[in-house]
Amino acid sequence: MKNIQAVDQNTPAGRAVFALNYYISTGDHVGEGVAYIKEKSTVLLVAHRPREWEDKDNWERLLARIRELENEKFPCVAIHEGGDGEFTFWGIRVLTSELDNFAAKIKEKPGPRGWGSMYTFLERHGLLEAQNDG
Repeated sequence: MKNIQAVDQNTPAGRAVFALNYYISTGDHVGEGVAYIKEKSTVLLVAHRPREWEDKDNWERLLARIRELENEKFPCVAIHEGGDGEFTFWGIRVLTSELDNFAAKIKEKPGPRGWGSMYTFLERHGLLEAQNDG
């Protein structure tokens, strides 16, 4: 059984979740998310509604960036975790020791399909600078 836990925003996992927010929502509030530990990796969980255009588009933009990082040999991988009919669940598996580097790589530039819709929200509310300054 997976020990799924909420991530603390002031940890490497929390910073990685915030970076995912450049593309897609990961919880009820910016920077919130859940993850579990698997061997030497942390699996960051992302749920999206494939029938909703914006959710699907945001996920595809994030997945394109993850695939880009995989092709650059960065130690991360997207894993399909199943679904329940309404949501599709994915895990982004990252070596735990590389979580801060992962966050930096995700945020350094948009993926091949651009930023997700959350980027504009974060920018409009000054949250990009707040996270980068913190």
